[in-house]
Amino acid sequence: MGKGRKSGGAGLTAAAAVIGIAAGLAAAAGRRVALQAAEAMTGEWADALKAEHLMILELFDLIDATKPDETRKRSRLLRRLRAALDKHAYQEESVIYPAAALAGVDVKPLYAEHAEAKVLLYALAERDPGEPGWCDEVKRLRGMADAHMRVEEDEVFPALNAALAADKQVSLTALMHRKGVTFA
Repeated sequence: MGKGRKSGGAGLTAAAAVIGIAAGLAAAAGRRVALQAAEAMTGEWADALKAEHLMILELFDLIDATKPDETRKRSRLLRRLRAALDKHAYQEESVIYPAAALAGVDVKPLYAEHAEAKVLLYALAERDPGEPGWCDEVKRLRGMADAHMRVEEDEVFPALNAALAADKQVSLTALMHRKGVTFA
């Protein structure tokens, strides 16, 4: 789990484990099936996104634990991080943020933060992961991601949850999972 983050409970830990297992299976031919099964087991949309947050923070931890001469490992982990963030952002930008905006939540800053993170990810991929300062930029990205996730979990998700009736919660969850599988 990320440094300084509170645990979201046993359910989120189990969901993160399921997503982690599915991510490993995703390398096989049944990538979409594995992701769909993992997401279905995470429950409602907010729990699924929180579990993905934990998985993303774990990837940051794995990168942070590398040595400067482990450039292949750093590159591989950065590709995994980028794929996880791309999928996650796609689900939020195409489903959760529009629903939140319609519920009166200001999500414009969140879109801008996603764009900034994508630029930094691109810049990191263009650099040699063994060069000085590379890990400092990853740490900067992690700080941005952590702050972004806190706003989502502490403000946006609760506000959207409160604004939606139970049937809308179910349909939003299903739509978000479908978008995630489509992206995979």
